[in-house]
Amino acid sequence: MKIHFVLICVLFLSACANKLPLKSVEYKTHQATLAPITQWKMAGKLGIKTLEESGSATINWQQESVAYQIQLHGPLGQKSIVISGDANEVTLKEKGKPAIQARSPEALIKKATGWHLPLTELNYWVRGLPAPNLKIKQIIPNDTGLMAQLEQSGWVIDYASYHQVQHHNQLIYLPKKIVATYDDIRLTLIIRDWTL
Repeated sequence: MKIHFVLICVLFLSACANKLPLKSVEYKTHQATLAPITQWKMAGKLGIKTLEESGSATINWQQESVAYQIQLHGPLGQKSIVISGDANEVTLKEKGKPAIQARSPEALIKKATGWHLPLTELNYWVRGLPAPNLKIKQIIPNDTGLMAQLEQSGWVIDYASYHQVQHHNQLIYLPKKIVATYDDIRLTLIIRDWTL
């Protein structure tokens, strides 16, 4: 799997799933509860498919306010990539290769691939939130009041299912399966575990 291909996978984007049905929630209240949570961990599997290629990897993402570390491991131990950054700098490390650095995730992608992607917004999208600094084209709630689909910055993000996660004596709903599409790129993220 090429580094550029894997990099797009990574940047695109604690409780196990509860088998009880999701309760009805009020959308704005849910968003207001999620927005201030800036320390979390997520583990799962990420797949990408384009017209030219496809692949998958395990992903572990740790976020602490503006600082983050994203680890990506290909199948059977192939390729191991770590992306770490904060508000001032982002670094990509791949075993056996020199590190790549940039001042923002967008600049890192531009440097590595030549593409322009709104990567800062992924911190919000992965949690089921619209990015606050981009125009929202459309939000469609599901029948429980959670976000079923979001359109922002040319991406269509479908939230197929949610986990119920305990946080400060209340249940919070965080995405379990996300499918994001942009032109011929299709990303599928299946989140196995959330830790707040």
